[in-house]
Amino acid sequence: METTATTVEQDTPQRVLAPACLNQVPGLDQALALLDPATQPQPKDAAPLLGNLWGSSQALVFAHLAEHHASPWVAVTSSEAEAERFREDLAAFGLAASLFPDREGRAADTAANPTSVRGRLQLARRLSGDPAQRPRIVVASLLALLQPVPLLTELERDLLTLRVGETLVAAELLDRLIAANYRRTPLAEAPGEISLRGDIMDIFPYAADLPLRIESFDGEIESLRSFDPGDQRSVELLGETQICLSGDAGGIRRGEGVAAASLVPQDAVLVTVEPLRVAEQAETLRIQSPAHERALRIWHKETAKRTRLDLQSLPGTLNPLDARSVQSLAVGMKEVPAALRTVAAEVERLLVLCQTEAEEHRFSELIAEAGGVPGLEVRRGSTSRGFRLPGLVLVNHRELTGIAGRRRASTRRPTYRVKAIQSFFDLKVGDLVVHAAHGLARYLGLKRLERLGAEEEHLHLMFADEVSLFVPATRIDLVQRYIGSGGGKQSLDRLGASTFRKRKERVERGLFDLAAELIEVQARRATRQRDPWQQDNELVKDMVGAFPFVDTEDQHQVDGEIADDLAGPRPMDRLLCGDVGFGKTELAVRAAFRVVSAGGKVAVLVPTTILAQQHFETFSERLADFPVEIAILCRYVSPKETRATLERIAAGRVDILIGTHRILSKDVAFAPVGLTIVDEEQRFGVEHKEHFKKLRASVDLLTLTATPIPRTLHMSLSGLRDISALTVAPPGRQEIETIIGYTQDDAAIRDAILRERNRGGQVFFLHNRVRTIDVVATHLQELVPECTFVVGHGQLNARELRGVMDTFTGEEADVLVATTIIENGLDIPTAGTILIDQADRFGLSELHQLRGRVGRGAHKAWCHLLVDKHKPLRDVARKRLKALEELNRLGAGFDISVRDLEIRGAGNILGAQQSGHIAAVGYDMYCRLLRQTVERIQAGEEAAGIDPQKLRPEEYDGGAELELGLSAFLPDTWIGDADTRLEVLRELASISDAESGTAAEEMLHDRFGRIPQEAQNLLRMFRLKARLDPHGLARFAWRGEFYLLEYLDRVALESFLQPLGVEVRWIRPGIAHLIAPSEALAAANALGGAGAAQAALDWFEGLLST
Repeated sequence: METTATTVEQDTPQRVLAPACLNQVPGLDQALALLDPATQPQPKDAAPLLGNLWGSSQALVFAHLAEHHASPWVAVTSSEAEAERFREDLAAFGLAASLFPDREGRAADTAANPTSVRGRLQLARRLSGDPAQRPRIVVASLLALLQPVPLLTELERDLLTLRVGETLVAAELLDRLIAANYRRTPLAEAPGEISLRGDIMDIFPYAADLPLRIESFDGEIESLRSFDPGDQRSVELLGETQICLSGDAGGIRRGEGVAAASLVPQDAVLVTVEPLRVAEQAETLRIQSPAHERALRIWHKETAKRTRLDLQSLPGTLNPLDARSVQSLAVGMKEVPAALRTVAAEVERLLVLCQTEAEEHRFSELIAEAGGVPGLEVRRGSTSRGFRLPGLVLVNHRELTGIAGRRRASTRRPTYRVKAIQSFFDLKVGDLVVHAAHGLARYLGLKRLERLGAEEEHLHLMFADEVSLFVPATRIDLVQRYIGSGGGKQSLDRLGASTFRKRKERVERGLFDLAAELIEVQARRATRQRDPWQQDNELVKDMVGAFPFVDTEDQHQVDGEIADDLAGPRPMDRLLCGDVGFGKTELAVRAAFRVVSAGGKVAVLVPTTILAQQHFETFSERLADFPVEIAILCRYVSPKETRATLERIAAGRVDILIGTHRILSKDVAFAPVGLTIVDEEQRFGVEHKEHFKKLRASVDLLTLTATPIPRTLHMSLSGLRDISALTVAPPGRQEIETIIGYTQDDAAIRDAILRERNRGGQVFFLHNRVRTIDVVATHLQELVPECTFVVGHGQLNARELRGVMDTFTGEEADVLVATTIIENGLDIPTAGTILIDQADRFGLSELHQLRGRVGRGAHKAWCHLLVDKHKPLRDVARKRLKALEELNRLGAGFDISVRDLEIRGAGNILGAQQSGHIAAVGYDMYCRLLRQTVERIQAGEEAAGIDPQKLRPEEYDGGAELELGLSAFLPDTWIGDADTRLEVLRELASISDAESGTAAEEMLHDRFGRIPQEAQNLLRMFRLKARLDPHGLARFAWRGEFYLLEYLDRVALESFLQPLGVEVRWIRPGIAHLIAPSEALAAANALGGAGAAQAALDWFEGLLST
């Protein structure tokens, strides 16, 4: 268990340049001499300052000095972002370093990010432990070093060793963990959580990468294993393990423990990177509270005891290198070969760093095609910023394009799983549910009832007139949570009445029209043919390989689906759904490139100017190495540039045209278009949507939306529409903490903005009224004078708006105060906090879109929903805000789209009429009816063929009802949490064959320990049900001497029973008796009661196994 944290020790990427290249620089010998304690300045004096070190040359000098001086080294930066960049730069120069993260808690010292706390504790243990195991190089921000960590004595006291076979008193360990501020939860899914279920105790220590599962029996540890917090399944079996039970020591104001700075070894060299920025950050922190001022005094006291050195880009007291920027090389790929040849003639070494093998391959080809560059070295790797030294130039490929590119993460980011939440799992006592046969009821919880002398688990439903129905757990599929607009106003159905059946028939007739229209569109598309796009496979391989991140499983699959569409004979019409930030744009770029490489033209249509500019930059950056001409038409483009662009378009010199609805204008002669990509189609007006309908009839069309379609509706429509969904978050992405607050709470707003600034991030403050936005910005400036602000809204002219956005994206401002112009697609990884003023005025999907503007980097992100403290919220607005606050997990867009159905219906997805149908029968039943309707139309049936007397498919979809006389339930002493029991019942209901039955048994034992007899019986019933359901049985019940069979299809039942060689008496249509032989009855009667039922079942299962 005691493994290295991804947030502390990182993989070392390929070294791009050895620090030995500086061996002959005489000024660095002077710098090394300054590290001699005898030559160090007095504590009150300034540290030696090495200046003129631009960009990553600071890390190169640091690496060189560390190689020649054996002491421990600690680099201190102004922010967390700077610390990460510096650590990665050191790695690029071959020096592995450990990152000491800050807590990433809110400014007010409340709960920290568990991942960050884990990294702090792991490194604190190593720094305070065995000197031989201490990391030699540590990088940290000033804030991280000011925040406390547990005392060394606490770290030692909280070290727990566990071994298989040893005694464990679970209650004592539980008390100890709760005293250490661990939280008891149904499942241990995040650091700092514990779960106790029968013989199983799950602990997720702060200082561990994976949680630990302890399985004991009679006070003795039987098994130790780490497990995946996402699916709760075991990862590794352990004989013994050590875990540190220490928790978060708190923040600067209310924390306990010792300042992290005191862990810095006494003989360490303390290097301040950009001391002016660190001093500015220290001053910002100092005035925040007396506690911050005390922490800084302790910090200065600790630093004075150690050897010190400063590195900065401005001139210093010692300037060993004249390192300059490589900005003059940002000329665009067409001009790069000539620019590099000029530089190569002036220096001894010229290095260009490419982030991927494909990027390296393509760039080398481009240089070769242009006649080559003498002495050019192309290497794989990356630094934060290139630099130029006398005799040496190092530049990143992305810096040559002239566009601010994204650096590839050189570290492996942890993957945070997106939970596959079904609506059923959210079922709470009191919720409305839909029974497939009887209609709308209220769920009152799980209840055990006696049947044939044994207890079984049932779902308790209450219908109109307070009439109860108990649904056996084995028929749980008959019940779904009601999702539909106006859920709280729906009347419960009467048990036994025909009203629900009539509503279903009415909905089904309406669905015939919808499904027939979709099928007609599909048939029309199937008749259209075009020549397949013959892409250039070599170019496409290089382009896809140059993606600076690892594809998620979903991205890989959807990319293949789009490629197959383009390579096929009929035009593509694919809808790509994906939560905000899940990688839709990258797939759009690839689709566009495939078409362009085959000789086609691509139009990219977006709803806003800002999004058009961002797409233009993204497409230009990704395709910089390839012979692709990209143009943009939007409000940012001046009239002169627009005329030039129109001329290029008319001359056929533009391959990809990106813009707002401006590109649909008659003066844009961009034809023939091979592929049209539409981003957020629902944001366009009726006129433009009609234009898209015409496009579907003539060109390939890829539509992107971040308003996800719920999964079950997606499945119901599959085959009628080509729909792809991205549901897996990119590695490193974390959930966005969402908090409801008040517009008038200046202290909380100031804390939120300062917390983000303290860690080096940026803030969005959304105020959607242009008339008062400047007043709000002025108030914020007075509230947080430490920060710089810019204001952006749609009434600024193009030049002003572009200036504002360039200032913010260039990290020259801390806070952007803006209207909803930032809503769609804006991707600024450094933005980690958004405050939404008057959040009650926005729709749920709109709020989710706005929240998605943050959390694009690897750090925890925050969303504050601000409402007026003195104004009562409307019921709908309150539900929206609470839904967003609750649904903050990764991939929550799908759950939000379902919640949106509850709050305001499905008009956006299917139209108002279909929204009414969903309200009538509930969302899950609607999807089931839609699926059945599609199948019936495809089989040639018509709406007139609906028979009101015939048993409907959804009414027997729950399969056979079993009455076996077994005590079958999940004991609450084994699984204490009712929600978890419900989830497990749902998983057991998915058993369909022997393999899935075995998997379910393994899951139960792995997650909950030794399976009690009652749970084994329940599992046995679900397995038997899976064997019986395909054969038309509606009921299978033990009656003392025979099994009562109620069936739907006699032919299917006979073909199942005949090979078993059993006696069957056909009583009347739909009823039969399966007679147990005398020897089986004798054995059963000898046992009596539950034993008799068990013996009879043993006999029948024995028949099935032979």
